[in-house]
Amino acid sequence: MKLYTLNLILGDSPNPLRLVFSSEERAKAAAIHPIGMDGALVFHDDFGVEIRLKKEPVARGLCDVAEELNGNIEISLLQARAQMKAQQKAKSDPTLNGSLTGGGSLLPFPPRGAA
Repeated sequence: MKLYTLNLILGDSPNPLRLVFSSEERAKAAAIHPIGMDGALVFHDDFGVEIRLKKEPVARGLCDVAEELNGNIEISLLQARAQMKAQQKAKSDPTLNGSLTGGGSLLPFPPRGAA
């Protein structure tokens, strides 16, 4: 089953409100939902969530959940590759690998009792 989320960004809240839909058409219809005759915005998702707003959201974000997860996986892989490159560079960095101290480990402070 494909899932779509509609995130409603409110000006006074740091966290978006999320609605979940099982069809792209319903998610898109909710994304352009107009203000009602009573001046309120009422959203219903496909999983029993109802949101009533007295004012228009600052932004509405529509997302294909499967594609978002694939994007998160790609970002994680890029971060892992960058970490591996950083570790490889650190091995050849004389300040990090201890070659300045004759091959031993670097100690930022003298051991206890050495002073």
